[in-house]
Amino acid sequence: MPVWVGAPAQTWEHAGTLTLKVAGLETVASNEARNTWIEILSQSLSVLARSIGALLGTEVVCEEGGERPPAPEVQDWISVTLGFSETTLPALLVGFSSALVAALASRPEPESSAAGPPALRESSVEEHPVKGSRTMELLLEVELPVSISFGKTSLPLRDVLKLTTGSIVELNRTASDPVEVLVNHRLIARGEVVVVEGNYGVRIQQIASRHERLRSIP
Repeated sequence: MPVWVGAPAQTWEHAGTLTLKVAGLETVASNEARNTWIEILSQSLSVLARSIGALLGTEVVCEEGGERPPAPEVQDWISVTLGFSETTLPALLVGFSSALVAALASRPEPESSAAGPPALRESSVEEHPVKGSRTMELLLEVELPVSISFGKTSLPLRDVLKLTTGSIVELNRTASDPVEVLVNHRLIARGEVVVVEGNYGVRIQQIASRHERLRSIP
């Protein structure tokens, strides 16, 4: 049951480049962006396969794909638009085989649940990461700056020039609010400040959602 995805060059170059820059790379070659996009697509389709398997009540796996024209049995099409902050990219064209569409259409009706099918909840994707990522293996040795944000504020230049030793700057966060954990200046998690053997640390209490992480990308 093949699934075919067509991506304009502008779309895969932007998505692949942005992913590697968020990972800490300053410059990204076109072939690196292309390989990263293929890896993103592979992981996304693997997640889709698990979700389809949950809907059908059977195990569904995603085989390794490749670049080729759409198969003749791919006859059902949708258009998907990706947006990053203020950037809207040319749409993806996604095609599904008729057999897959028919299997989904004939599946038993799921029990009513306000939360929706477990396979479609965001937490299920976070709790079951795709293994065997070729791109991730290459990125595991990349060092990323990790910083802790206690809060932010904006001051007029006149007030900044008045700052001296002992000055107090009020932040936009109360003492009881969690601090933010930033990786490469991007929000990743929140937690509480602790002291470990005389050193400050942060106990992670919450992982930022996918929406929050994408929203922090400029």
